[in-house]
Amino acid sequence: MDFYQQQELARKASRRMVWLYGVAVVGIAVAMHVALSVFLALGLCLDEEAEREFGAEFLDLLLAPRFAAVTILGTVALIGITSLVKIWRLSSGGAAVAKSMGGREVSLQTRDFKERRLLNVVEEMAIASGVPMPRVFVLAGEKGSNAFAAGFKSKDAAVAVTQGLLNTLNREELQAVIAHEFSHILNGDMRLNVRLIGTLHGIFALTILAMVVWRIAQAVASSKSSSRRDDKDSGGGKLAVVLALLLLGLLIWLIGHIGYFLGRLIQSSVSRHREVLADASAVQFTRNPLGLANALKLIGAEGSRLASPKTMEVSHMLFASGLKSMFATHPPLVQRIQQWDPSFNGDFEEASKLLLKRDAAARQEAATEAATTETATTEATSVEAIFTGMGDAEQDASLRSIGAVVATLGRLTDDDRTTLHESRAAMACICGCLFSEDAAVQERQRTILSQGFPNDEGIATACMGWAKRAEAWTLRERRTACEIAVNGLRGNRGALHQQFCAVVTELIKADGMMSPFEFAVTCMVRRRLQDGTPSTPSARDADATFPAAASRVLSVVAYEFEDKSPEEFQRLWDAGVKHMAEACDLPNEPSLRDGGGLRPSSLAPCAIETVQDMEAFDAALTVIEGVAPLVKRTFMEACTAVAEADGTVTDTQDTLLFAIADAIDAPRPSSLA
Repeated sequence: MDFYQQQELARKASRRMVWLYGVAVVGIAVAMHVALSVFLALGLCLDEEAEREFGAEFLDLLLAPRFAAVTILGTVALIGITSLVKIWRLSSGGAAVAKSMGGREVSLQTRDFKERRLLNVVEEMAIASGVPMPRVFVLAGEKGSNAFAAGFKSKDAAVAVTQGLLNTLNREELQAVIAHEFSHILNGDMRLNVRLIGTLHGIFALTILAMVVWRIAQAVASSKSSSRRDDKDSGGGKLAVVLALLLLGLLIWLIGHIGYFLGRLIQSSVSRHREVLADASAVQFTRNPLGLANALKLIGAEGSRLASPKTMEVSHMLFASGLKSMFATHPPLVQRIQQWDPSFNGDFEEASKLLLKRDAAARQEAATEAATTETATTEATSVEAIFTGMGDAEQDASLRSIGAVVATLGRLTDDDRTTLHESRAAMACICGCLFSEDAAVQERQRTILSQGFPNDEGIATACMGWAKRAEAWTLRERRTACEIAVNGLRGNRGALHQQFCAVVTELIKADGMMSPFEFAVTCMVRRRLQDGTPSTPSARDADATFPAAASRVLSVVAYEFEDKSPEEFQRLWDAGVKHMAEACDLPNEPSLRDGGGLRPSSLAPCAIETVQDMEAFDAALTVIEGVAPLVKRTFMEACTAVAEADGTVTDTQDTLLFAIADAIDAPRPSSLA
């Protein structure tokens, strides 16, 4: 079974588990209705003045529509409100989770060899997958080998690795682990995990409600009547009330704990399926199953247990299980290894020997100056070694993913990459890459630079240096350099930063036109740095306007900024619509049926040439950004089908597809990654 089949099986299984999670919540609400019906029926039967039968009273209450609606909807509301509060707290960002585990953020300017390698791998994976680079943390106090990704959206994600993992794995194995964590980001597992945790917390709120009921019973028992006679007359009644409240609290407590137990089992099952999906996605991404298998072997030999008292809270996020319990969040380690290395017999002795060798080698290398630097050339060589033994077609597919990114980075030395993480150098690189080849436009752009940075001539001078270097670069190489530079600007919110964003806009407007590359830079600057990001419409509004927005975007991809004949345009357009119609078997997404309601006969070719055209295109992308993740993924596949319809993907199309994926916050198809 290949990784594509593994992915599909894991997705189907996790969808069933999520559906079962919802059924469990409804079941808990019904159980609460039954418990309250029993409680009230007993109370009515204890009334000495009215002769009532328990069975009849219980059935009357159980089948009463209004009472059922109040109890069931009330329970669901309690779980829902508590869950939403928990989800809101957890959605503050992955950095908060990493810091709560004792994580230390890795500086983009670090000179530590292992931290530098970690940053490079994360950065390459971010560029290859087309998502913003997450913040990187190291759990310095943790000797166990583990890692996790946290966050609610890709824009606020964080990746954390333990010091033990950093010390244990080589670059190839570290790349497999980071690819696994990026798979969680791309597959939406972080958002799913947060929602499952929130719902589980809502179920557990029932036990808190039980404690409240018990405290009320305690207060009633300890209350005193105004006179001894009243106390004597009401003693029996008070005892009955106290016993009834204790019984009610016990019923709620039992339902809450049983629900929490079942919820934990379902959550663990969902997590196991998502771990299988992440493993398969990581192998698809790196095309290196042995890299993942070897990393798991070393982790099995070294251990993955974490010392933090908050390990239970993040156990479902970890690369390898950090705890041993009946609520296992990961498949057995040996099973995961054998999935990608069937020859493994479960013996970690060889891995233990390798760990000892690496530890000795690390101590020896620490004494040499060579262990303190790492060049882009040596990194590219190590990645190319991954493809040894693959067939030509498989190598070609692989080189379009992470290997292609490393090859593209060959234009930049490791010192360049470190420099681009500094704010001023990053701004200079982006501005330099935007310089036009036209002499008249260049003159206007120089004027814009001098006016935009009147008190900082160093930036303007550096811009010209980067512009000179970029003349020999391809569009993809320019884009990659700008991505690294944007990563260096994240988190910088000073006045100079705002000034830079204004300069970028003016540089793009200097020739009165906007190319796909310029639009890609605009998306990175505005959306990743969160300056001027258009407000995303609600899901309902986005679904309503999706066909019109998708029509504009697909037609732009088909037009490809070149004059095409109507027949050629129609052929490319039909390729995208056909993919939408064939791929979207989604009963809950009517907007995607029949190709999303797209009709070629109602369209006219439209290109992106002027800034005004690009603004309309940008508005269409903002609409698509608001639809469901699965819809966005299918739409990106349709755009890719258009680009690949003639057998080749041009640099212009590749850059345009990158910009579209970046704008709608969707992963690019792996064939183009």
